[in-house]
Amino acid sequence: MNAKILLGLAIVPLILGGCTNKCGVSTDAAKGDVSASSTSVLENSGQNNVYFHFAKSNLTKDAKERVKYQASQINSNDHVTLEGRTDERGTSEFNMALGAKRAEAVKKELEKNGVNRDNITTISYGKDSPVGSKSDYKDIEEYHARNRVVTTVVETR
Repeated sequence: MNAKILLGLAIVPLILGGCTNKCGVSTDAAKGDVSASSTSVLENSGQNNVYFHFAKSNLTKDAKERVKYQASQINSNDHVTLEGRTDERGTSEFNMALGAKRAEAVKKELEKNGVNRDNITTISYGKDSPVGSKSDYKDIEEYHARNRVVTTVVETR
């Protein structure tokens, strides 16, 4: 196969995987399975977000407790997508890397708490997919704080 076809095959799961959060349908490209996902206990309880300090990717004590709770709510056959985000400050490259580091930190903590690493996918949106718009928040710092986050999306299978 040529490089363009291989690249296309690598990108398709990423594109389809992005649909999981928005359209309620998930696709496992390797198996060809398509199933409806349900709103998770984490999402319903507001426990699906792990927040970070400015320009940091380490987990605070509170963040570790949040991830421990998340792990307790994830079933062994669930698939987890960790969506790393940053606030708008800094370059796109820096923020993509920081979002990835944050998602990896949450992944490692989920693994420590018993979630199978093979069931976890990480993605970084950096600053390119903010949570809400600035007008949704009372001030710019609140907007920034809400975007320094990893959102845990659980897909029940």
